[in-house]
Amino acid sequence: MKASSGGAPLLLFFYCYPCGALHSPSAARPVALLRGHATSCVRLSEGFNCHEELQQERLLRASEGFNCHEELQQGRLLRYTAKVMYDGVGFRGFQLQPGNYRTVQGELEKALQKRFQRRISVLGASRTDAGVHSRGQVVHFDLPASGASALAYDPAAMALLQYCLNQMLPEDVRVYGLAPVPLPSPQQRQQGLPWSANVNARAKLYTYRLSFCDVTNPLDARQRAHYPPVLWPVDLGVLEATLAFSSKADKSAALVAAAGRGDRDTVRTVVRITLRRGAPGYIDIDVLLDGALYKMVRYMVGAAVAVAAGRMDARVITTSLLSGNWEGSGADKSAAAPAPACGLTLEEVFYEEPFQDTGGLTNGNVV
Repeated sequence: MKASSGGAPLLLFFYCYPCGALHSPSAARPVALLRGHATSCVRLSEGFNCHEELQQERLLRASEGFNCHEELQQGRLLRYTAKVMYDGVGFRGFQLQPGNYRTVQGELEKALQKRFQRRISVLGASRTDAGVHSRGQVVHFDLPASGASALAYDPAAMALLQYCLNQMLPEDVRVYGLAPVPLPSPQQRQQGLPWSANVNARAKLYTYRLSFCDVTNPLDARQRAHYPPVLWPVDLGVLEATLAFSSKADKSAALVAAAGRGDRDTVRTVVRITLRRGAPGYIDIDVLLDGALYKMVRYMVGAAVAVAAGRMDARVITTSLLSGNWEGSGADKSAAAPAPACGLTLEEVFYEEPFQDTGGLTNGNVV
């Protein structure tokens, strides 16, 4: 036992990396014995080997049909949340894909499995597409209570686990803000359901970064879509006016048909669109909305740029929303193709509603 600067006793403890438990020395478990525990990972207080416990595959992934709600209610699992940043260029999107494709979810689950020696499923708030980046993706996952119970009450242990996960992850993925999940909503509590990174999300903020420069800085090329003026003579005033078309609409015909998907709920509300001008030729478009369909934001930006460059009549956007025909007009049949994935970043996921519906486009630095 040591004393803190304020005179209060400061307990010395050991964090066991294999089992995730915190152990304090005592007469029955002196420091030397605890150091040996950190190597052999023998839970002295419970009398069993943690490695054997971690190797038991009693948990199946939710995607394989296993419902973890019962284990959460019984305290055998504890749910945690974290934010995730990633450079999306090297990924086939966030969500696991059939085949041997690299995904952000796959990398997170590999790191958790390596750390806890069991399969742990990760659920994200947004299924970002291939090539799309994130600064504020939110995920949740369930950890075995035997190792996680100490984490919930100790910030140092939580920080250490976050550090260990980041050491196991590839350089283009990082987690931060690891914490126990918030309390479920009253409706979830009534139904016996836990908090969910996806279900409890109320809004998402995306930023699409564009360059209309003759030459784009190579350092920006991975996160900013380049539309060279020699091919795309964009009128920025027309771009602003065109973006205002998506304040609120049922985009099922255009966006679902173009994507080949069949989302049941196809109405999405765009709360606010903010166009920000940076360095000469650099434009950032912030889109705050309650949810996005497959490639939705990229189709919105792609259509607006096509209109602003004179490649598509603005009236085609309205008819396309109803017909699903995004071929545009004139010889260029790719006029309303989705904007490149590299320009899009998921900036933040909101779980409360601090934002107000401004009714359309905002020009300035207000996000």
